Amino acid sequence: MNFNFRYYWYDVNQFWIGSNGYLMFNNGQISHPFPTIPSTALPNDFLAVMMCDLSYHNVDSLNPAKCYYWVNPAHDSLIVSWIDVPFYDINYPYYQGRNSFQVILSMVDTSISYQYKTQIGTYIPNPVNFLSIG
Repeated sequence: MNFNFRYYWYDVNQFWIGSNGYLMFNNGQISHPFPTIPSTALPNDFLAVMMCDLSYHNVDSLNPAKCYYWVNPAHDSLIVSWIDVPFYDINYPYYQGRNSFQVILSMVDTSISYQYKTQIGTYIPNPVNFLSIG
């Protein structure tokens, strides 16, 4: 990140972007079934921006999923954006719906902000409790 960000009682300065809609401060992976939030069990140093079964599977070259990050020139803010990322689907073409959301970390006031643009569709295999935010 090129800056130290205060996360609870410690500083973090690196991040990993999860394809399933989360940001993690230690190397790791979270997949379905997703952990309960909050939890003392590991991993517990992640931001569940829109943690669910999302798909970057591009079997037909038409999946619109994109993910970008940006650190501002003053090196005091990080923005991670997931754009047009569909839900995973067990049927061909293995995705459906569309979701755009982002997380902003600001060292200036140690704030964490989640922003959501669009959320279309549901996770078909389990349309109830299919995502976690926290």
